[in-house]
Amino acid sequence: MICMISSFKDFVDEEFRESVERDLLETREGGDLEYKEIQMNTSKKRHINIGIQASLTVFNNKPAVQVTIVDLTTQLELREERIRNKIAEEINRTS
Repeated sequence: MICMISSFKDFVDEEFRESVERDLLETREGGDLEYKEIQMNTSKKRHINIGIQASLTVFNNKPAVQVTIVDLTTQLELREERIRNKIAEEINRTS
């Protein structure tokens, strides 16, 4: 039986992959990766928007990069709903 372990980078949308790899290398060398929003693909090939931040840490007594990923789906849906409500209120006021 072959067991394949995927890196989270394999799920990063192709448009952002090179940038993320560059950022992770910079983090590994001691730089700071500022929070950024990118797209990822789920295992079911669905695109989702995520927030990503990385920091240098120690794991098993070796330097490692810790990546924090936040799913922004709900947050973006709420933001869009607020915009729709604001537009509807403006339309109702001018009618």
